[in-house]
Amino acid sequence: MTYKKIRVLYRTPFSSLPTADQLFGQIVWAISDLYGVQRAKEFVAGFDGKPPFLISAVIPEGFLPLPFYPPPSQIVATSSSERQKAKQNKKRKWIPLNSFYVLQHDPTQMRFLDFADSGPVMGEVVEEHVQIDRNTLRAADGTLHAERYLFGKIPFVAYVAFDEERESDMGSILAEVCSYLGVIGLGGNRNVGKGACDVSCVELSEEERKLFSFHNGNPQSFMTLSRCSGKDLLDGAVAYSLTAYSGITGRSTSGFFNKKPVVGFEVGSTFRSGTGGLVHGVNPDEKVCTYAYAFPVPLSLEVFA
Repeated sequence: MTYKKIRVLYRTPFSSLPTADQLFGQIVWAISDLYGVQRAKEFVAGFDGKPPFLISAVIPEGFLPLPFYPPPSQIVATSSSERQKAKQNKKRKWIPLNSFYVLQHDPTQMRFLDFADSGPVMGEVVEEHVQIDRNTLRAADGTLHAERYLFGKIPFVAYVAFDEERESDMGSILAEVCSYLGVIGLGGNRNVGKGACDVSCVELSEEERKLFSFHNGNPQSFMTLSRCSGKDLLDGAVAYSLTAYSGITGRSTSGFFNKKPVVGFEVGSTFRSGTGGLVHGVNPDEKVCTYAYAFPVPLSLEVFA
C-alpha cells in the first residue's frame, strides 16, 4: 500500500473534526464539481471491485487514538499501582505516536506508560444565536441557541492508503481535491466563515511510516482510524465502541434526506480481521451510500488471545 496524508490547518473555529465517512463524502463532491458527475460515480464504484482508497478520520497530527483493549484485568500487572495506571491511561483519547509505537508491540506496557498532559491542545468557543421558530421561520422571542466550536492552531491530518499501481492517478486527484477543499472549507456553517482551512497532500513522516509498516505474528490484527461497519468486522472484533449515525455520500434535489442510521465501530476499535465496506440502502436513492471501510493500523493483540 502507498500512504499519503491530507494535512488540515484551520484558520477559523470549526464545528467538529470530520469523520472518515464525512471526509469521503466531501471528496466525492469535490470530484463531482471538478471532473463531473460521471467521474464521481466511477470513483465511488471503486477499482476492480476495491475501494478507490482507504481514508481515516481527521485527527491531531502527531497523535493517534488510544486503542480499545479488553478490561485492564486482562492486561498482566504485578501490582495494584500498575493496574491503576492502566485504568487511568485508558481514559485518554489521544496519545503521542511514540507511545502508540510501544503499545503496538506490547499492550501490557499500559501499566507503565504515563499519558498525563500529553494530548493535543484544543479550545472551545460558544456562540449564542436567536432561536428560529420552525413553524413561522421567524425569531422565537426570548430563546437563544448555543453553538459550540473548536479552535486550535495545531495541524490535523487524515491518512490515505491506496494500491501502489494507482499512485500516479490518485496522487494527482488528491492534490486537486485538497486545493479545492481549501477553497470551500470543511465542516458545517461554512457560509458564515466556519471551517476555513488550508488543505494539502503531503508525505508521511518516518515515524508514521514505521507505525504503518509494523508486522507481527498476526499481520491482520489492527486498530481502525475510521468509523467502520460490516459483519466481517463484527466477527473479528476484540474491543470496541459502537455508535449509530446517519452518514451519506450524496445529496438530494427534492428536499430533506430520508436517511437510515448505520451502526458503526468507532475510531480506536480493535480487530483480529475484517475490512468493512460501503453501506447501501440508507436512502431511497440507490446512489446514496455510507463509507464504512476500516482504516487499519497494525498492532499486536496476542496477549488477549
